[in-house]
Amino acid sequence: MEYARSRRGTSTSSVARGCCIVPRFVRLRYVRRAGPVLIRVCTRHHLADSIIEVIVAAIRTILICYLTRYDTCPRIFATPVISHATVAKSGLSGGKEDYNFTPSSLWDGWNWNQRASGQPFFAQVNIRNLDHEGGYGNVDPKLVDVPPYHPDDLLTRAAWAHYHRRTQHYDRRVGEVLQRLKNDGLEENTVVFLMGDNGRQVQRGMQFLYDGGIHIPLIVRWPGVLPEGAKSDDLVSLVDLAPTSLAIAGIEPPSYMQGDIFLGPGVRKRKYVYAARDRMDETMDRIRCVRSDRYKYIRNYTVWGESERRPYTRWGPYHKVARQSNLYKMHSYPVLSLLHVMHGRGKLNAAQELFMVDKKPHEEFYDVIADPHEINNLSFSPEHDNVKRAMSGSLDDWMESTGESGQTPEDRTIADQWYRDKLRPYYIRLTSGRLGMNVDSTAAEYLNYWRRQFK
Repeated sequence: MEYARSRRGTSTSSVARGCCIVPRFVRLRYVRRAGPVLIRVCTRHHLADSIIEVIVAAIRTILICYLTRYDTCPRIFATPVISHATVAKSGLSGGKEDYNFTPSSLWDGWNWNQRASGQPFFAQVNIRNLDHEGGYGNVDPKLVDVPPYHPDDLLTRAAWAHYHRRTQHYDRRVGEVLQRLKNDGLEENTVVFLMGDNGRQVQRGMQFLYDGGIHIPLIVRWPGVLPEGAKSDDLVSLVDLAPTSLAIAGIEPPSYMQGDIFLGPGVRKRKYVYAARDRMDETMDRIRCVRSDRYKYIRNYTVWGESERRPYTRWGPYHKVARQSNLYKMHSYPVLSLLHVMHGRGKLNAAQELFMVDKKPHEEFYDVIADPHEINNLSFSPEHDNVKRAMSGSLDDWMESTGESGQTPEDRTIADQWYRDKLRPYYIRLTSGRLGMNVDSTAAEYLNYWRRQFK
């Protein structure tokens, strides 16, 4: 299966964990031909900031789904997962349910074969454990591309090679889903949307608004409608999936949906996509961005009434580093430990130091065509001032029109409770299985640990 290459970093048109609404964007790629039913498949999903009340009550997730359309359309059968037997056999997961509300009776069953004969369906398939699976195939670390914001170190190369192996693992799992459709006689009347839920699990990737975090793969298979191998450079936000799914199913999207239809009747092309990041797990932050086909404008805010903007990253016990460390990243991102150690030793170059500054700049502005890694901040460039102002104004308009909740400060006791009651106990258990490590291990200790793991 061919993938639309994810060239940059985290999120979103989907939304991220915690309280974050992160609209990722995608470049569209149409692969193979498809027919009148619709499916979406994704890796692991976080939240999504469109609500599909028409199809499945109100789901606030990135939807990896399948839909069916017939000339006479009975009630749509909604299911979040393939059958348990198939899950056990293939490694496909049950539905991860990161809702922003308390759901009740969202789904009609656990297998599209449970629906009535000929009944259209909408299914969600999550392919999980990509963070931890070894993957398939051989990827030579010497041959991987290391982005300029990462040190070109053996550990960095090993981590990126592991990422590519996980992609091959994902490819196999997608193949199993497609084979299941074929076996059930649904291959030619099912529309399949395949996507990631966020960018790569690296610095400047997932949970940040660089393209490494918000540029994700999107592949659509629609037999008989989309020509095989067709490609599109249109901007798409994952909030567009809900109205697009409804339109393909012959349902008028409700007016309150934020997304635009990008396939089927009523297509409207985007000039911009918008993205946001707030608290992720225990780590408070507030970042907003708007992206066009050429430029990216990022705005960094202060939080909790603080007078200074926060850094991108800190390492250490939560309450000793102003609540800015993140247990998930410290215990899961090998290159993060390398960055912190090399920063402490003064060994990083200028591009690598950008992520280690004491406080973020108020604004960031990038030409993502000339500077795809988003290294050269043009926010003070007179030549780009007009386009920067226009995009800044568009971001303001979007925030006002959506009534985005980040403008209301969250009580910090919520993050403290999440850290105390959920995260710290979990990572105490996790590190108990890592020889010589504990929940408060230093960056240097973790760097040695990861070097042993990737040896």
